[in-house]
Amino acid sequence: MIKFSLVVIQLLVFLILLSINEVPILGASDVTYTKDVKPIFKSRCAVCHNENMPDKNWMIYDQAFKNKDKIKIRVANGTMPPGNSTAITKQEIQTIIDWVDGGGKK
Repeated sequence: MIKFSLVVIQLLVFLILLSINEVPILGASDVTYTKDVKPIFKSRCAVCHNENMPDKNWMIYDQAFKNKDKIKIRVANGTMPPGNSTAITKQEIQTIIDWVDGGGKK
C-alpha cells in the first residue's frame, strides 16, 4: 500500500510540474520515433535498454513501439529512468508521452 501511495504521489507531482511548464511542446501528432524519441532513448535510456536487453532495446523501433504504453507509464510516473539517474527532462518525458498518444509514429 505504501509503494502504491508513493507512485500516486510521484504521478501527482509530475502532473503538477507539467501543468506549470510554460515552454511550448510539440503536439502528439507531430512527434516521431526517428526524429524526436530515439535521440531521447539514446541519451537517457540506452545505458540499460540496448542490445543487452533483447526484448527491451529501445534503439530498435519495433521493440520500443511494442512496449510504448509501458514506457509511457514508467517515464510519466518517474520510475524510469530509476531515480532519474540520466536526468531526463520534463520536456523529454512529454515528448515520449506525445509520441505514444500520437500512435507511436516511426
